[in-house]
Amino acid sequence: MNELLKKIFKEDIKEPFFYTITLDTSNLFESIKEIFFLGFKIHYGEDTLKIDHSAKNKIKMISQYMLSMGIKVNFKEYDLISKEHAIKKYLYNIEKIEGLAIKVQTDWHTSYIENITLNNNNNKESFNKLVVTTYKDHKEIIHLMQILKPIDLEDYCIKVMVNNIIYIISFSLPIPDYLPNKIIPKYI
Repeated sequence: MNELLKKIFKEDIKEPFFYTITLDTSNLFESIKEIFFLGFKIHYGEDTLKIDHSAKNKIKMISQYMLSMGIKVNFKEYDLISKEHAIKKYLYNIEKIEGLAIKVQTDWHTSYIENITLNNNNNKESFNKLVVTTYKDHKEIIHLMQILKPIDLEDYCIKVMVNNIIYIISFSLPIPDYLPNKIIPKYI
């Protein structure tokens, strides 16, 4: 498998889903992360993700290789203001869940939210609403604040902070996004 991946990264970039690869599904995120970093090592001689002025272009190129294997790389960056906006949007969305207590810790000097604590006072119904809302509408909060345990592949991420900018890389398997002319099977 490793030799096949090396060959893929050394060839020209192919169209999405050009290659068929088999992944270890017992730890899918780690398997995909290893492939991602293998691409970085082959193309840039880097074993780790170095966020610098060329990082976006490097990630974009490796993302094209990954997509040729059917893996989409999602890359987002948050400065302190956009992180604050995402957190507040989430809090406004969940504040009316009955039985949910929300505590917010802020930095005195910047007034930015540093941490949130959610307590449902053993109210199973409020906890279920919180989980559904978070996983459905606010996946970025799972990345930014890590308040719930990741479940799906998209919930896991590589998170790097440099100069008050948070860079988040996650992966997804976007089959329907790239097969508009093919029949997509329905699962019951």
